[in-house]
Amino acid sequence: LHNMQMRPSCGHWERLQQLKDLGYEIGNHTMTHPDLTQASTQQCIYEVNEAKKILDSHLKGTPVETFAYPHGRSNDAAAEQVMCGHVGARAFSPGMPKGIGKWPEHLDYYADKFFYDFANSEKDYFSVSQFRVNDDVTPEHIKRLMQRVMTKNGLVPMVFHGFYDEENSLDKEMYDAMHLHSFIALLEAIKSLDEQVWITTFTNAVKYHRAVAASSINLKWHQDYEEGGSRYEFLLRSVDPYTSVKLHPLTLTAEITDGRRCNFVSQAEKELDFRVVGNCVQFEVEPFESIVALRLETI
Repeated sequence: LHNMQMRPSCGHWERLQQLKDLGYEIGNHTMTHPDLTQASTQQCIYEVNEAKKILDSHLKGTPVETFAYPHGRSNDAAAEQVMCGHVGARAFSPGMPKGIGKWPEHLDYYADKFFYDFANSEKDYFSVSQFRVNDDVTPEHIKRLMQRVMTKNGLVPMVFHGFYDEENSLDKEMYDAMHLHSFIALLEAIKSLDEQVWITTFTNAVKYHRAVAASSINLKWHQDYEEGGSRYEFLLRSVDPYTSVKLHPLTLTAEITDGRRCNFVSQAEKELDFRVVGNCVQFEVEPFESIVALRLETI
């Protein structure tokens, strides 16, 4: 969101709150949408911090945590300001086209830019590559892009910038506007891959990646019981030195290869729900230092 100087009406804030309560992500997009790579330090501080301050003061719940650079342009100076108060930011990578346009034959090449190990340093979280979507992009393009990215367990933040239909034809002049019917068709194409990919907000994706990068788990102790069962305890460590925000829960998978089955999982002595997939057990843990325990029984 930007142009906060327009002083949105109470109804506007109520609608944004409703969307946030439904799970939509509300992000920071500066006060007046300047190119931050051309802004002075003071202007950059104002644009980033003031917009976040206004959003956080009007919207209840979790504070705004992610940022989208105006025009998709960023540099080290802009990223340094955004890093204060946010967990991640997205931009257009240098040299990467900002949409499919006339190059669908190069789709696989650009899809390979969206790999999962996108952050090797803290600064990398504040220049995450994004994919520009407009009327040039078809459902077939989206499926092909996602299927290619899945081979690398990649992350693809998609930018849908604006929409129009027969009742709101003036919105067609908006930057990268796409017809609402085209937008729905693309969403259906994405949804068709729901069982193969995680469709989520940018905030969740970044927080999960941070949690994985900050965590380690190692076997600490195990005991076999006379009746044939066993208890395994693992030490989970999770420390992100760059942020104090609560990170996304981790999904852990334990493979059981000796024919036994799991009948109990806990974290810090709190029983957890789990699901069995083949000879594996999957469950979610919160990323903090704790003991994760599994109890196995003989079938």
